[in-house]
Amino acid sequence: MTDVILKLLLEKPEGATSVELAQAVLKFKNPSATLAHAAIAAILKNDPRFKFHDRQRWRIDRQALAEKKSDLLSLPWAAVGLLRHEQTPLHVSLWSVAPAGECLFSAWLVDPLTLPFDEQQVLLSPSDAPFSAEDRVKSIETFCALLQKNLPLFLDYREQAAVAALCAIVNPLFEDAPFYLLRSLAAAAEVCVPRPLTLTALHETLFTAACENSYAYRRGALLAECCRELLARCAARGIVGMDAFEQELNKGVNRDYFNGKQFTYEQICALPRSFGVYGFKDRAGRFLYIGKSRNLRRRLRAYFTDTEESPQKIERIRAEAIALVTYPCGSELEALLYEYRLIRKHKPLLNAQISILERKGEFAGLQDSIVLLPHVSEGMGMSLWFRANQKIAIKPFATLFSEESPFIPEINDFFFGKKLPAESTDFAEQEIAFRWIKSRYDELVIVEVNRYASAQEVYEAMRSYWKEVPMPAVDRDGVEGII
Repeated sequence: MTDVILKLLLEKPEGATSVELAQAVLKFKNPSATLAHAAIAAILKNDPRFKFHDRQRWRIDRQALAEKKSDLLSLPWAAVGLLRHEQTPLHVSLWSVAPAGECLFSAWLVDPLTLPFDEQQVLLSPSDAPFSAEDRVKSIETFCALLQKNLPLFLDYREQAAVAALCAIVNPLFEDAPFYLLRSLAAAAEVCVPRPLTLTALHETLFTAACENSYAYRRGALLAECCRELLARCAARGIVGMDAFEQELNKGVNRDYFNGKQFTYEQICALPRSFGVYGFKDRAGRFLYIGKSRNLRRRLRAYFTDTEESPQKIERIRAEAIALVTYPCGSELEALLYEYRLIRKHKPLLNAQISILERKGEFAGLQDSIVLLPHVSEGMGMSLWFRANQKIAIKPFATLFSEESPFIPEINDFFFGKKLPAESTDFAEQEIAFRWIKSRYDELVIVEVNRYASAQEVYEAMRSYWKEVPMPAVDRDGVEGII
């Protein structure tokens, strides 16, 4: 039964109501909303792949779906093809890896007619859409959104870094989504890759035949072919599922990198596979680098995995980092805001400039409201308070909702009191939160304060709405906070 619902929801990214599912799957005729929801919830409530959101719709949790699947080739892999001149992307394409390569996206980012004529003859395809400078930003937005719905595979770090910089044009908060390098895939498949690693050379190694690498969009298609072959070889070695795949990749961790450090590989392995912020400190106690991740364990393991193409930043972290501080978070938004605050406070040596510039002006976004989010600790919730055009606050709370809660006078002062003085960081934090909330509005539980006459009513609304907050399936082992 769950497989039937899964297939239906995969075809409906907007989700479906309990009534719609009951009619389509259980063949109920005109069921009441209460009856339909009770029947569907009884089927799906213990399956982390399905989430019921505050807009009264069931949707697929794609991260849980990836972890549930046992066949590597069934995961949503997507090969990223990139044509660039030095660090400037000229053309990008995205191709599904299995069951057969399908072009998900292809676009020129510069006018190909400005290229030398001989390059135009080789790179341009009759199927290319006409280039439009006006549509460039929209194309990047579409490409960025597709990346975040899949598990992207890149030829090397340089191409991944160029794509990350490209996506930052439209989304300075481009998610720290997992990505994989073709060299890592080859290592898991026990395939010796050519040096230097080029797409053409690897394709010839795998298929013992020359390949045509002409049209710009074909670069992604060739990468998808190579990835599909490598994943098939992984499966032939008995590597089944994402956990086994990542365990194979972790064999590349170099234990020598931990010599003389105040943290160990075992401590990193004990971290939760959840959202969080981390910081590396040098011997003098200064922060070298502060970052965020959707999976603390995976991200920090990657810093100490051997590769022939590690960026200079990672090499410095390996050499100079002595201490590691971690802050598990209950949601991505909490991690985004916490990362921003820590970077601004500590000014780490290796961090780039903060993406959201602090500038004067009216804040964009939400009216007076409270966004309810999961907390990393059991029995706790996290709330984001927004006073329109004035202030933002992050407030953890106990989910017992005591009648004598100190939240009630705090809500009164924040939302019903006098105007709050804005600080220089408030604009940036409002922008960070607004961008994130805007892209997920239908999935969030939001208390609209303007609908209530008093702090007591707002608090009662929080109590009522809390049960609708979707709880992520989080591995909570090792949530100590500081190593």
